[in-house]
Amino acid sequence: MRMKLVALGVSVFFAIALLYAVNFGLSFQDAVTSNVIRTMLVPSASETNFFVAFPGAFNYRGLSNSLDIRMNDAAEDDVSVYQVATVATGVEYSANASFLAVGWSGMGYAGVLLASVVVVGLLHVIDRMYASGLPPMDHETFIMLVGLCLVPAALGLTSGGVAAFLTDGGFINPIIAYWLLRRDSVLVPEPFQYAMGRGALAAPSVQR
Repeated sequence: MRMKLVALGVSVFFAIALLYAVNFGLSFQDAVTSNVIRTMLVPSASETNFFVAFPGAFNYRGLSNSLDIRMNDAAEDDVSVYQVATVATGVEYSANASFLAVGWSGMGYAGVLLASVVVVGLLHVIDRMYASGLPPMDHETFIMLVGLCLVPAALGLTSGGVAAFLTDGGFINPIIAYWLLRRDSVLVPEPFQYAMGRGALAAPSVQR
């Protein structure tokens, strides 16, 4: 299973590099380099911008704003991602950072704590819901299910606030999957029936 995940990660990395090459007309080598920079260096640099801007150039945005930040059309009494980049680097660009940086812009450590508690709380609810309501399934099937439900939304946590995680389906996708696959569901697709115990542990038939 571990090797499959490594192979998947490498495949995704080179797929993104290929996308860079096609979209921006780069050579494959330059595309790989750009992907490394975007994946490894840009996120940490963008994170730093927020720690430079708050609470130096800007006051904290308020605890209620710790879960989200606008890209470039913030309200008069708020700050946008573009403004953070301009203050920190002198260049106006989309320096979007992780949910921790967004939390920091809200109210420092208190904002980070709030954002973290919300994320962990949501994941805990999903975990308990799945553990108590889904049929037993093998490890690979569970990893596949979690990946399909959460990975796209989890990527939003690296480049936006908790609100981005939610709007990208971080909570609703697992709920939809749970509704389809719960123990008493009659909508369990046949491939999942097979994966969940080779059919033996599929949703029970309705007694008439």
